[in-house]
Amino acid sequence: MSSNSKKIPNIKCNVCHKKINKEQIIDKDFIEIKQYWGYFTSRDQQFLHCIICEECWDRIEEYIETLGGKVDKYRYDMLSGEILGTEKSEIEKVKKQNAKHKNR
Repeated sequence: MSSNSKKIPNIKCNVCHKKINKEQIIDKDFIEIKQYWGYFTSRDQQFLHCIICEECWDRIEEYIETLGGKVDKYRYDMLSGEILGTEKSEIEKVKKQNAKHKNR
Protein backbone atom coordinates (compact mmCIF):
# COMPACT_ATOMS: atom_id res chain seq x y z
CA MET A 1 0.00 0.00 0.00
CA SER A 2 1.39 3.38 -0.95
CA SER A 3 1.67 6.14 1.61
CA ASN A 4 -0.71 8.27 -0.50
CA SER A 5 -3.63 5.82 -0.37
CA LYS A 6 -6.26 6.35 2.28
CA LYS A 7 -6.88 3.51 4.68
CA ILE A 8 -10.55 2.57 5.05
CA PRO A 9 -11.38 2.49 8.77
CA ASN A 10 -12.79 -0.62 10.43
CA ILE A 11 -16.33 0.48 11.29
CA LYS A 12 -19.04 -1.63 12.93
CA CYS A 13 -22.69 -0.95 13.65
CA ASN A 14 -23.14 -0.06 17.34
CA VAL A 15 -26.44 -2.00 17.40
CA CYS A 16 -25.77 -5.36 15.66
CA HIS A 17 -21.93 -5.15 15.53
CA LYS A 18 -21.95 -6.01 11.81
CA LYS A 19 -18.95 -4.63 9.93
CA ILE A 20 -19.74 -1.74 7.58
CA ASN A 21 -18.13 -2.73 4.27
CA LYS A 22 -15.82 -0.57 2.15
CA GLU A 23 -18.53 0.43 -0.36
CA GLN A 24 -20.93 1.44 2.42
CA ILE A 25 -18.22 3.58 4.00
CA ILE A 26 -17.34 5.30 0.73
CA ASP A 27 -21.03 5.87 -0.15
CA LYS A 28 -21.91 6.85 3.45
CA ASP A 29 -24.58 4.11 3.55
CA PHE A 30 -24.90 4.19 7.32
CA ILE A 31 -25.99 6.70 9.92
CA GLU A 32 -23.43 8.41 12.10
CA ILE A 33 -24.64 10.27 15.16
CA LYS A 34 -22.33 12.73 16.89
CA GLN A 35 -23.67 14.76 19.78
CA TYR A 36 -21.87 17.04 22.20
CA TRP A 37 -24.09 17.55 25.24
CA GLY A 38 -23.91 20.97 26.81
CA TYR A 39 -24.57 22.20 30.31
CA PHE A 40 -27.90 21.88 32.09
CA THR A 41 -28.66 18.41 30.73
CA SER A 42 -28.45 15.03 32.43
CA ARG A 43 -25.44 14.40 30.15
CA ASP A 44 -23.38 17.50 30.89
CA GLN A 45 -20.24 17.67 28.76
CA GLN A 46 -20.59 14.14 27.35
CA PHE A 47 -19.84 13.26 23.74
CA LEU A 48 -22.01 10.63 22.08
CA HIS A 49 -20.89 8.80 18.92
CA CYS A 50 -22.84 6.00 17.24
CA ILE A 51 -22.75 4.21 13.88
CA ILE A 52 -25.95 2.48 12.72
CA CYS A 53 -26.21 0.22 9.66
CA GLU A 54 -29.15 0.48 7.27
CA GLU A 55 -30.88 -2.66 8.57
CA CYS A 56 -30.73 -1.52 12.19
CA TRP A 57 -31.85 1.97 11.20
CA ASP A 58 -34.96 0.46 9.58
CA ARG A 59 -35.81 -1.19 12.92
CA ILE A 60 -35.12 2.02 14.87
CA GLU A 61 -37.26 4.04 12.46
CA GLU A 62 -40.14 1.57 12.88
CA TYR A 63 -39.76 1.84 16.65
CA ILE A 64 -39.90 5.65 16.51
CA GLU A 65 -43.14 5.37 14.54
CA THR A 66 -44.66 2.95 17.11
CA LEU A 67 -44.05 5.67 19.70
CA GLY A 68 -46.04 8.10 17.56
CA GLY A 69 -42.98 9.87 16.19
CA LYS A 70 -41.90 10.48 12.64
CA VAL A 71 -38.57 10.55 10.86
CA ASP A 72 -38.48 13.27 8.22
CA LYS A 73 -37.28 11.89 4.89
CA TYR A 74 -36.00 13.95 2.01
CA ARG A 75 -34.99 13.01 -1.50
CA TYR A 76 -31.75 14.65 -2.57
CA ASP A 77 -29.39 14.89 -5.50
CA MET A 78 -26.29 12.83 -4.65
CA LEU A 79 -24.00 14.99 -6.76
CA SER A 80 -25.05 18.42 -5.55
CA GLY A 81 -26.48 17.48 -2.14
CA GLU A 82 -29.55 19.57 -3.01
CA ILE A 83 -32.84 18.58 -1.33
CA LEU A 84 -35.33 17.77 -4.08
CA GLY A 85 -38.51 16.77 -2.31
CA THR A 86 -40.28 14.94 0.47
CA GLU A 87 -43.07 13.14 -1.37
CA LYS A 88 -43.43 9.53 -0.25
CA SER A 89 -43.79 8.41 -3.88
CA GLU A 90 -40.49 10.11 -4.68
CA ILE A 91 -38.80 8.34 -1.80
CA GLU A 92 -40.15 4.96 -2.95
CA LYS A 93 -38.91 5.74 -6.46
CA VAL A 94 -35.41 6.42 -5.13
CA LYS A 95 -35.46 3.20 -3.06
CA LYS A 96 -36.30 1.21 -6.20
CA GLN A 97 -33.52 2.93 -8.13
CA ASN A 98 -31.08 2.19 -5.32
CA ALA A 99 -32.15 -1.47 -5.24
CA LYS A 100 -31.57 -1.76 -8.99
CA HIS A 101 -28.13 -0.11 -8.56
CA LYS A 102 -27.15 -2.55 -5.78
CA ASN A 103 -28.17 -5.55 -7.90
CA ARG A 104 -25.83 -4.65 -10.76
